Amino acid sequence: MRSLSLFSVLLVLLLTGCTKDELQTVPLTGNYINTPDLTAGFYIVTLPDDTKVQVPKKYFVSGEDKVLGAIDAARSILEVKNVTYKTFAFQFELTFDVTLYNAKGEFINWTGTAVSYPDNTGNSWQYVKGGSDKFKGVSGWSNTTLATNPVNGVHTLAVIQGEVVYVK
Repeated sequence: MRSLSLFSVLLVLLLTGCTKDELQTVPLTGNYINTPDLTAGFYIVTLPDDTKVQVPKKYFVSGEDKVLGAIDAARSILEVKNVTYKTFAFQFELTFDVTLYNAKGEFINWTGTAVSYPDNTGNSWQYVKGGSDKFKGVSGWSNTTLATNPVNGVHTLAVIQGEVVYVK
């Protein structure tokens, strides 16, 4: 009898004390524009022919996506962590962190890698590191294409595929 009472108490606690948050998976679509912050400095990359290329250390990010909506360009930034030139592939490879804010001040942190080709195109791959407010505990990933304006260094990105998972 005592075992039955203990089991009943545990069952009631289990059923009433543990509510699981319902998660939603949102397919990610969107477009972003990365504008160099010229005051943040540059990485200097030397090419095999001794040409020096400047790569901005920081970008302001604008645009919109299906999860955050309109991106707050005044607060959203991409910081380049490392950049190298791969001679065998004729491409720049870089790693970065990006924080995207919406108009409500909510944000999602991403980390990623990108490649940029001689024809001013490229690709990037991002993974979610975290977020704020309703995006606490967020997870996700995305792949984008990018096109670089060779005159001003602005990157235009389009999400190819991705998803973001967070609590409803």
